Amino acid sequence: LRHIISDYAVPLAVAICIGISYAVADQVEVDRIQMPRNFEPTYATDDGDKRAWFQGMGGDNVGLTALVSIMAAVPIVALFYIDHLFSCILGQKSELGIKKGEYYHSSMLITG
Repeated sequence: LRHIISDYAVPLAVAICIGISYAVADQVEVDRIQMPRNFEPTYATDDGDKRAWFQGMGGDNVGLTALVSIMAAVPIVALFYIDHLFSCILGQKSELGIKKGEYYHSSMLITG
């Protein structure tokens, strides 16, 4: 049980802090972010119309937009891969005594 709790310490700490902030809300003033009730685009133009969900791929320059997107994505993917590779190598060294926990694979899934 202690091992599982240590793997999920950060999400548990966030949940506990949020719970505490609601528990003492009548004694301490806590500013909260106002969230809209409806799930819709929140940006409105000057005439009050809401923009559409789909914004297109750069208008007339679809090829240029795709090229710039690929150029931005390749280094990010490479850095994630290298980070994961070094983490795996360090995690396998027996002298460090590091074990892969339950959160190891789920964190890579969330990152992906």
